[in-house]
Amino acid sequence: MELPENFIISVGKLEWPKGHWHLIRAFKNIINEWPDVKLVIIGRGSLYNNLIELISQLNLDNHVLLYNTYVPSSSVYSIIKKAKFTVLSSIHEGFPNILVESLALGKPIISTNCFYGPAEIMEKDYNYIGETDYRYLTPKLDGKFRTTEALTPEEKYLSNSIDNLLNKLEDINYSETVKKKAMKRAMDFDINNIIPKYVSLIEEVQKMDKKIRKTPSPNALR
Repeated sequence: MELPENFIISVGKLEWPKGHWHLIRAFKNIINEWPDVKLVIIGRGSLYNNLIELISQLNLDNHVLLYNTYVPSSSVYSIIKKAKFTVLSSIHEGFPNILVESLALGKPIISTNCFYGPAEIMEKDYNYIGETDYRYLTPKLDGKFRTTEALTPEEKYLSNSIDNLLNKLEDINYSETVKKKAMKRAMDFDINNIIPKYVSLIEEVQKMDKKIRKTPSPNALR
């Protein structure tokens, strides 16, 4: 896979939940200021042709690279490592592993504050919008497929966040600070740290279950 020199990355299935058309439309807004930065999208799915057509309609053929392919985890890491940062434009999520993987490589992330996952990873709540230690949480997107219409307020916020982060990463000190915080946060999800938390949660649920079972029902007291 041939990659450009300067790019931001988005990895995920080319399906509705990932909202890639929102990201493509938002990226259109920054190409005048950042003509050398490309958007690379990697994933397979039913929306491939729709997204290719959208890229053409927005005259982004030289700015957005869409790879309709499956990439093994080992290769994804090497791609993320070369990118400036990762962007997630999901309408909803389960747990976005790509965000943790990016943090582990010291990469800042931009993500919609969708349900569920991004807010917890960024140590914020689901009402929060703005900058975090690991960079930006942006407003939830409406999931409507648009082409050349004006950007929605949420898409504009996503676009502005991309522009802001590109500007800030020009500062080497800022970049190093973000990198250290990102890698430190990723360690919270390391198997040696997360397994004991799962075990503790399971044990707590089991204790609650036993307590409930021992409590007499209202009918039993009559």
